[in-house]
Amino acid sequence: MLYVDDGIYGSFNNVIYDHFEPKPISLKTKVSDHLTLNVENETQLLPTAVFGPTCDGLDQLCSGENTKLDSMKTGDWLVFDNMGAYTHTASFVFNGYTHIPERLICISSVALDAESNSTSAQSSGDDDDTLTI
Repeated sequence: MLYVDDGIYGSFNNVIYDHFEPKPISLKTKVSDHLTLNVENETQLLPTAVFGPTCDGLDQLCSGENTKLDSMKTGDWLVFDNMGAYTHTASFVFNGYTHIPERLICISSVALDAESNSTSAQSSGDDDDTLTI
């Protein structure tokens, strides 16, 4: 079970309004896939339910039956593809949670390509698959 800092009253309102089923992936796995490094075996993935920050029972983004993720730690990042520009604009304040982010971070394929070129140029034969943004 994971708790994230956004939920159905924020950018994930499309879960309720549009019946969207978010498919999270860990940033580490996404970068590994993009850089074509070692991708973790699917047998290492764990059934994981993902919940938003409110105490509302509806604030579930993904069920454990439909979502499998790497083992995660506090501070690890999840990526949700295909969220779109209008998910944030339809969000609203609920139970003291504001929809105005303190910080917005975008990771594009251009950034991943730049990191890929940088990593291959600096490669010293080790298996370091980290991405610094």
